[in-house]
Amino acid sequence: MRALRWCAAAVLLGVVCGLVAVAFEALSFGAEGAFRAAPALLALLPFSGAATVWVYHRLKIPFNTDAPNVIADLRRDRTVPGRLACALLACVPLANLGGGSVGHTAAGLQMGGALADPFVSFVGGREGDARVLMMAGMAAMVASLLYTPLAAVVFVVEICRQSRAQVLDVRMLAVPLAAGVAYAIASVLGIGRIQLGPVAVPEAGTAWVAACAVGAACAALGLLFVFALKVLRTFCIKAFDNLYTRMLVGAGAAAVLTLGAGTDAASGTGGATVAALFAGTPIDWWVWLLKFALTAICLAFGFKGGAIMPVICMGACAGCALGQAAGWPVPFAAAVGMTACIAAAARSPFGGFLMAVEVCGLAGAPFFALAAFFGAVAARRDSLYGGIDWTIDPRRWAFVRRFVERHKAARS
Repeated sequence: MRALRWCAAAVLLGVVCGLVAVAFEALSFGAEGAFRAAPALLALLPFSGAATVWVYHRLKIPFNTDAPNVIADLRRDRTVPGRLACALLACVPLANLGGGSVGHTAAGLQMGGALADPFVSFVGGREGDARVLMMAGMAAMVASLLYTPLAAVVFVVEICRQSRAQVLDVRMLAVPLAAGVAYAIASVLGIGRIQLGPVAVPEAGTAWVAACAVGAACAALGLLFVFALKVLRTFCIKAFDNLYTRMLVGAGAAAVLTLGAGTDAASGTGGATVAALFAGTPIDWWVWLLKFALTAICLAFGFKGGAIMPVICMGACAGCALGQAAGWPVPFAAAVGMTACIAAAARSPFGGFLMAVEVCGLAGAPFFALAAFFGAVAARRDSLYGGIDWTIDPRRWAFVRRFVERHKAARS
């Protein structure tokens, strides 16, 4: 009887997540498309920020709630309120409408965890039930938004940092079941699938050299992004007590950066840029740097969304830039770059590898594996989901700890 309850819960959760993901895709991509059609909507970014603060306040959700906080609750076997999904469903498209560089995949992670809340009591509410169902909801949302069901399951297991006993728990079968159901729904109804197609692999010598160079560089880029985001978020929290002021300053900084660059290539989720890049559309070599800075600003100051798709975008753009400079095939270099960057930033080498294989084809698997290895090495220092929030942890960065200690000694 309990097994039937779990099967029913996993299927129903997959259905709910699949339908919510389709609606979320429609809103996010519609907002992003509206911004690209009318760049003057950049003027709405401050109002989007203010509306986000108001929505979180009205729904009584702590404003600094992001994916790391939800994952931290999951590890403690604590659910998050379902109203978080409603908040994100409204606030992420608002940020995209104003040209904010925020992704929808990590927001989907949070939504999946929130949507699992009503199903916990249905299966009995025993110890570990909330943890497993939240992972199932997260995997279902990621599978629906990225159209990579295998990678979604592995990615969620990796970033949630479960013990061996927890992973081997029979209830964990609900995770791939929910992901498969949601993926099936999204495949029929979804609108945001990035069609890249199989990536052609160059001759072996060139491919291995490119994989080593691009993989190492983009893994370092992923780690650097994590550090920059956490330093900037720590500064924002300490410098701005008033949330409306913080969002106004962040919107101003993002708008100035976008206008100064003279391009919207770094705005939005990044999915359209990745698709255009693989389609052969030329981009400037510095787009990865613009995406890096704009995403760090938007997320650090508090715009709601996530870093998964923006990190994939900046890795692909950096790989493209290196490929163009060295004469390597650009789609191949971009695929290796996005694999290394997401593996390093999220500390998910297996998930990043499977994501690349599902999206770019099996021919490049050995080179994607090498890129994921570089990402795993870089992620030993820190990752997007390595703490309970996006603030700097001096214990993970020795030179930051020494700086803090010297600062305290000078003040005393």
